Amino acid sequence: DTGTPRPDPPQPPGPMPPEFVVIAPRGSPSRPAGYTEQLDKIDHLVFVMMENRSFDHMLGYLQFEQGSRVEGVKGVHSNPLAGHPGGVFTLPVHDIVAGLQATAFIPSSPNHGIEHVRKQIGVENGIAVGAMTGFAQDYEDSEPGYGNYVMAYYTGEELECYHQLAHDHTVCDHWFAAFPGGTWPNRWATLSGSAPDIYNLEFDAPRIGFLEGPTIFDVLSTYGVEWRVYESDLTLVRTYFKYRLDTTHILPFKHRYDDS
Repeated sequence: DTGTPRPDPPQPPGPMPPEFVVIAPRGSPSRPAGYTEQLDKIDHLVFVMMENRSFDHMLGYLQFEQGSRVEGVKGVHSNPLAGHPGGVFTLPVHDIVAGLQATAFIPSSPNHGIEHVRKQIGVENGIAVGAMTGFAQDYEDSEPGYGNYVMAYYTGEELECYHQLAHDHTVCDHWFAAFPGGTWPNRWATLSGSAPDIYNLEFDAPRIGFLEGPTIFDVLSTYGVEWRVYESDLTLVRTYFKYRLDTTHILPFKHRYDDS
């Protein structure tokens, strides 16, 4: 969310519905009868891990649809930007970039290294104040003349596939990065709940393939839940020593440079 912080403080989470709690795998004698009947109806869960998109940027426009309960782009948000006395504002991408192929005309994604994220979200004296007012200027510093692009959001006109999926299936509107920084620390946090480094590692770094510590996949295996990771390039699961040469659970999908 590139707007100002919401005035209401975050509320504590409510109790988790019991049908969402898995305490033992199917068939286990320690699993109370009927406790997870809803999950028993599901044979497979498929997760596609993406990156570099906020909810407002991708699906925030759903807020404006009649009868919508989505919490998205609530109105006009702004960021200060040098050369723009009144700042720059959130606008549909087609109001900023001409043509429906708007994704092809945005020079690059905002830099998501930790130093840049500190500027974007607002960090003062080491404390994240959460003003969210540094996105436009940080992008302008990297892409002169394009600072307002970072405030754009897509609509169903540009993202027809996502629009259809959003209307046919459940949408979760609270997306949060686990770590205010780059891709690898965020993915490590997703896999294991912690990050061994605050920066991406170089591909020839000697630590790759030798990281220790439990992952979500260890938990699944402990409870007898089958799992697979399909990689199109290096999956970060392979940065862990236990899985660096695993060919049983980690299988090729299609290499992004492979045209066959």
